[in-house]
Amino acid sequence: MNLSLRHLVEQLSFLTEHSTAFLEYETGEIYVVTDEEVHAAQKPDPDKEHTGEELEIFEQINELVSSDAFLKLPTRSDLGEMDILTRFCRSIEKPALRAEFVEAISGDNAYARFRELRQKYRLEDQWFDFWETNLAENAKSWLAEKDVPYMDDISASLDDDDQDQVETEPIDALSINRSVAIVKPTEVFYNWVMHGADVPDSFTLGDLRTDCLSFLIPQCNDPAEAELFIKEVYQELFELELESWNANEAAWPVKRDYAAFQEWFDVEIHSMVVDITGDELRFEDLE
Repeated sequence: MNLSLRHLVEQLSFLTEHSTAFLEYETGEIYVVTDEEVHAAQKPDPDKEHTGEELEIFEQINELVSSDAFLKLPTRSDLGEMDILTRFCRSIEKPALRAEFVEAISGDNAYARFRELRQKYRLEDQWFDFWETNLAENAKSWLAEKDVPYMDDISASLDDDDQDQVETEPIDALSINRSVAIVKPTEVFYNWVMHGADVPDSFTLGDLRTDCLSFLIPQCNDPAEAELFIKEVYQELFELELESWNANEAAWPVKRDYAAFQEWFDVEIHSMVVDITGDELRFEDLE
């Protein structure tokens, strides 16, 4: 078996409370099924005439659930999701900011309020790095307990980052009177892509969030000011993102208000844009 720790962490990261992941011992492949799919497979509707393809899928799901060839993987909760979140909040250096985060996760809807704060203070990258590292450590402990071999390609990639500094020539840096908004798809958008776009099964949420659309916006030093501008243009941003993956508007979600935009995307605001190329800027219409 050749189980990639990175692939495992990515799969576990976008599990929902209504889905379960299974590991195939022989191949190291990971399969995710929803509770609804399991229920349909175990208790097919007697009043519905199922196709041969549906019956084959039911058989595959039942094999996942019952066969010794597959191992049920832990949920994010099993691997200490709330503990990781709490430790991240307590690791924030600024006392006032740390207190705001700790208070936010102490009541109901803790994760939703945490997500809102990390977007507000632009801590998305820090959180995802912290989450991946700590979830990977917890997953390694679980794999060791279950005596499951794996390839630690997360630690290896971190080691690759420790490279010697290369001396470079001085560069001309020009500040541009704009800020930048990076629109990063969430799991909701990822699920929509996987159900409608022509992408391989191996395509992950991490892949989707790696190279995202970035937009120059009026220069903003205050996150609240930037958010006001995003609220004015979110519909255009929403449609650009959808069209980039599926030009058929009939496949687009019907609900595309600002609340839906926030569910489908994380928006990172960076207040300063610096041009270090020395080349002339070119502008083209986006068609």
